[in-house]
Amino acid sequence: MPGDAPACTWETGSILVYGKLEASVSLYFDGLPADLRARLRFRRPVDLEQDLPWLMAASLVIVVREFAHMISRGTLVALQAAGVPVVWFTDDDLIALGREEAAFADCTERRVRRFLRHCEAVIVTSEPLTAVMAQWHRRVVLWPCVYNASLDGIARTARSDAMCVGAFGGGFRREAFRTQVLPALAQWSRAEPVQVFAAAGLAGEGDVGVVTVAFEPSFLRFVQVWRDLRLRALVHPYGQTRNIANKSMASVLVASYLGAVPVLGDEPAYAGLSEAEGVLIAAPHPASWRLALERLADADEAAGLYARLRSWCRRSFHSDQARPAFARIAELAAPGGAAAEAARWRCLHRGPQRSGIRGWTGRR
Repeated sequence: MPGDAPACTWETGSILVYGKLEASVSLYFDGLPADLRARLRFRRPVDLEQDLPWLMAASLVIVVREFAHMISRGTLVALQAAGVPVVWFTDDDLIALGREEAAFADCTERRVRRFLRHCEAVIVTSEPLTAVMAQWHRRVVLWPCVYNASLDGIARTARSDAMCVGAFGGGFRREAFRTQVLPALAQWSRAEPVQVFAAAGLAGEGDVGVVTVAFEPSFLRFVQVWRDLRLRALVHPYGQTRNIANKSMASVLVASYLGAVPVLGDEPAYAGLSEAEGVLIAAPHPASWRLALERLADADEAAGLYARLRSWCRRSFHSDQARPAFARIAELAAPGGAAAEAARWRCLHRGPQRSGIRGWTGRR
């Protein structure tokens, strides 16, 4: 068989998760139960020639977030010619982001609609995003965050006696970080030393006393780097974006992996969460952030909140809760096995059917 894709020998076939293998993938797929995880293969797109063996070995392809490359490289046409179903995974309303950020300019309503005509389903990560995507596709599958037990080692990591506060998130959280969180930390630091770490893009050049942490695309490496900071609190300020209501509770799960108590802006994703779940919610003004953070100055109280958080995350994001969503997607897969894969190659070499999408010549 051409290429170096992993062999598929079971009749149910493999599912290829295809896209940037960053947090958006890790938080929803890495912690799946072993029997489900065994059906998955992961591939960061390179080019059509190198990716074809992986694509043809798959009974279904899940495209992660960005989809422009699927059209420009002819990948979508190749999959259609071979009879491989396509599903789109998105954890944001990329149409809304396309109106705000140049990086998502390709995600216009017209282009999203056009791409989705060739998809069997859309996977989303929050209830509000389900309603948004239902406008564009008849089959929308809600996929939960999945607790990855292999990242649970933080419970055995020695904690620092220093008060360390971390903050991460996109640039759309920058304004709240600058006007609400930093003033609260500045007031507090007059009474007690505080170390502040912030992700690049969230921190600015004028943020005195803030240590910038470089972006790390690998989620596992991200967790390792941020764990080493020994954070007691992880702040997540409110974001200014049309997409804010579609966010999931992923940041709460991340805080659990890092061993930190999450102090969150009062936004829709966290409605209903409280200190009973080990979460502190801050209103959009410095005084509220300071009161929340001051509670964590007591190491024993912080430890108690974190214990509740960890326990709640293990229950609420238990990997078995992803089984219904996985089953809905798996039932869309084409036949598996070596014979089915060989048939896909034959269909591909006969040339793609007319689809109205340019970009693939049929040459390898």
